[in-house]
Amino acid sequence: MTEEQFQRLERYRELTRLPVTTYFRKLIAESEIVERPSRIRFRLHEEVNKIDSNIRQILRNPRAKELDREAADRIRFLLEHILEQAYHINAYHDLSHKDGQ
Repeated sequence: MTEEQFQRLERYRELTRLPVTTYFRKLIAESEIVERPSRIRFRLHEEVNKIDSNIRQILRNPRAKELDREAADRIRFLLEHILEQAYHINAYHDLSHKDGQ
């Protein structure tokens, strides 16, 4: 491997945060190498999923049946809004990350 090839590999590894073996495996398999999600994006996804799961559990609870239909619909609407905002944050991060490269 030439010095230039090594430098190119190192730059790519910095961008994707993938180990060398994964890089070469994907290169050999001719599959596209994608960046690993940042820890912040992973945590956002994880926390939004927890919120989604908790709200759905609450709405399935027998006591939730006491809520009027309008209140339950508002809760579902707000949940969808949270999910949509998380999607927009991820999309914005993708765009700003691509612009930064």
